[in-house]
Amino acid sequence: MKKFLGILFLFLLWSNVGFAAENAEELNKRCIKKGTTIFNKEVKQFVKKNFVTVMYFGCKSMATWYWHQSTEEDLDTSREVAYKKCLKGASEHKIETCHLFSINDTIVYGKDAAFVAKVEKEIKERSTTKVVKKKKVAKKQTKPEDAEPLNKRCIKLGTNEFNKKIKKIAKSREAKRSAFVFYFGCENSNDWNWQWQMADDLNEAKEKAYKACVASPRVKNCHLFSIGDKIVYGDAALRAKIEEKLIKKLTKRKKSGAINYVQQFLFADNEIFSKMSPTTFKKLTFNEEKNIGNVVKRTTRNSDWSKKKTFRSFSFTAEFEDNYTTKIFVEYEKGNKNFDKAEKEALFFSHMLGQMPYFLREHNDEIYIHNDNSYDDGLGLWWAQHNKRSFHINAPRKNLKPSGRQRCREIKLYSGCAVVMVHELAHVIQDLTGIISPSKWSKARKSDKKKYVSEYAKTNSREDFAESLTAWVALRYKSEKISESDLKKFDEYIPNRLKLFDEMNFNMHPM
Repeated sequence: MKKFLGILFLFLLWSNVGFAAENAEELNKRCIKKGTTIFNKEVKQFVKKNFVTVMYFGCKSMATWYWHQSTEEDLDTSREVAYKKCLKGASEHKIETCHLFSINDTIVYGKDAAFVAKVEKEIKERSTTKVVKKKKVAKKQTKPEDAEPLNKRCIKLGTNEFNKKIKKIAKSREAKRSAFVFYFGCENSNDWNWQWQMADDLNEAKEKAYKACVASPRVKNCHLFSIGDKIVYGDAALRAKIEEKLIKKLTKRKKSGAINYVQQFLFADNEIFSKMSPTTFKKLTFNEEKNIGNVVKRTTRNSDWSKKKTFRSFSFTAEFEDNYTTKIFVEYEKGNKNFDKAEKEALFFSHMLGQMPYFLREHNDEIYIHNDNSYDDGLGLWWAQHNKRSFHINAPRKNLKPSGRQRCREIKLYSGCAVVMVHELAHVIQDLTGIISPSKWSKARKSDKKKYVSEYAKTNSREDFAESLTAWVALRYKSEKISESDLKKFDEYIPNRLKLFDEMNFNMHPM
């Protein structure tokens, strides 16, 4: 029973219903009074003008209660952080849930949905205005070339980060064919930030990396630190030489027709999914410890597919609202059986799987979650088996250690991981179901005349199918997350593929 309650609590931590807490047992008058007192005394006076302060409150009696507030730049993040931390503390007092109690200087608990929606709308409109103002300010920022030079300590920091985290990616096949740049900003040993970007155009890569780097409040400005696998900061002649050579190479690729796709990396810069997207995940049940032989061992991007390993795992069953279930196997280190960590991993990816449209989930029977990735490109290694209704996830971990935090949990990486999950599920339905006629797919593909949604889609027909179907899901159900120019380009490049998917009348729940 205790195990079930623990799983239920962790499920609530991630479920959309649990986050909103609309269906939780209502607070009694004494609890409301206590929450109001805390709000007036501890929260209201600390509301910040340019941020969003959210308070969540859990209570069983005047003696048993817990609350947490969060102040972030946007409403969704404040709600997420406040709710998660409130739930964690409340569980220690055997309080089952937390309620949204206030937003900024307004108590919203007990108000009708229209009132809460009005408060949220006003805040989001203000946040949008603030973003526009920020963009206008960004135009006035000093260009990186004119910024104050980095001091020796900062140059050393940038070099360490380059050698440790950037150089390996810069030597990858994808980076060598593109403009790969690394920007670094630094005030001192404690306040610094960096960003890398890859694109088919050098100016585009530089602009995106610079903007992302200076977005951090920890730095005033950022410098172009490296191009490809070479540090160019402080060497104007080397930088000019590398840029000239790179521009010629990219121009040649464009003229040859090699760049005939909409996005180099599909939705890399779009937040298609978030942790708060609707999910159908309902319950997780532990089954047993299980050793599975001859599982593919992939730890780097170019791993030898013939390498196998014994997959030591905890086995779980994930249940969903639409009568769908799947098995989830979470690998543990030899001699280090950390059940709590495995359970959290299974819950996390179950929640993500529940966000996928039903037509993709219904044909997948198993998920294997590995923990031995040694290649940190942000999203890690994901693959589907040709002969089995399952797929594998080997997400990177902090410092590339099995015990490290799994990085798909990071807000900025969550959407990318979810997009890859759509891609892998698309492989499963193409390889093993025959839902879409191979001849119809081939005809639609040929009719689009060698145009693709991404560079990876050009690899072969199988990858083209997975990338195109992923694009279709986003275009048809998350179009507000995609720029107008890209929407137009997708429709121009792959109209026949999109039409084929439109005609399938897929069950898209919960999207």
